[in-house]
Amino acid sequence: MSVDIVTTPMISRSACQRQGTSDKNYGLVVALRVLWVIKGLGPGGAENLLVAAARAHHADRVSIECAYVLPWKDHLVGALEAA
Repeated sequence: MSVDIVTTPMISRSACQRQGTSDKNYGLVVALRVLWVIKGLGPGGAENLLVAAARAHHADRVSIECAYVLPWKDHLVGALEAA
């Protein structure tokens, strides 16, 4: 399972110029995508930090997905999906 929060951040004028684009209002929009990879989503310290970060991130700037390896460690999937 994954958390998929799709958003789009604004980038700076200098970044627009480096990419060969121009925008007078600096309104070029690109998606910042983050993939969190973790062993499992059991009720541990790192896992709870991911939930807290998902709740606190800037939803208008970042797209977050979370992948985990151990399917039986899915305790926090619901919390991540709700964040």
